[in-house]
Amino acid sequence: MISGSGGSGGGRQRSQPQTIAVAQPAQYVPTEATNNLFSTSYAKILDLIGEGEIGGLVNGLQSIYLSGTPIQNPDGSLNFNGVSVQTRNGTQSQDYISGFDEVVSETGVGVVVNVATPVIRTITAAADAVRVVVTLPALQEYTDKGDILGASVNLRIAVQYNGGGYTTVVDDTISGRTSQQYHTQRLLMTQLAAEPRNSINANTGLDCLARPRLTSE
Repeated sequence: MISGSGGSGGGRQRSQPQTIAVAQPAQYVPTEATNNLFSTSYAKILDLIGEGEIGGLVNGLQSIYLSGTPIQNPDGSLNFNGVSVQTRNGTQSQDYISGFDEVVSETGVGVVVNVATPVIRTITAAADAVRVVVTLPALQEYTDKGDILGASVNLRIAVQYNGGGYTTVVDDTISGRTSQQYHTQRLLMTQLAAEPRNSINANTGLDCLARPRLTSE
């Protein structure tokens, strides 16, 4: 704001102060992208609650609790989605419960994967498939203006059989934003049952700080 007035003297009346308003630039408000990456985990549970023939569940899915919460409410609404249940009451003529005809062994890797140093793991046991689980501690990008945006990272997995060349079987891009851990998995159908000595090579740009790519989200 600028103020001023005219001169005085000579019997002339003093002029009134003049005010000129100067527009101030609008203050920038940083934006924050919405978290849109959410992990989904599935579990198979085989539970033996009795020996011999029993009466079964009293109230169906209302009788099954997950972490203290029933699967189904008395009004029929569900507290969990994607849940399927099979029950057997213990008769001699009952068939087996499906979905448990495989043996799974989990091996923790626990190392950071980045572009410069791929992680290689050798599998010696006979197997029909390999499930690779990757964890992102977060996926987001901070700009100089204070914006928090989504980012993208490329995941590449290659398989080598008996010392041959690597063949890329997964080449995906994970895009979005998450401020918390995000788990994603890839299932690889392999020839490990017939070829017992093979390597799984996970070569990926998972280190977002080293190679991020901004998205429009």
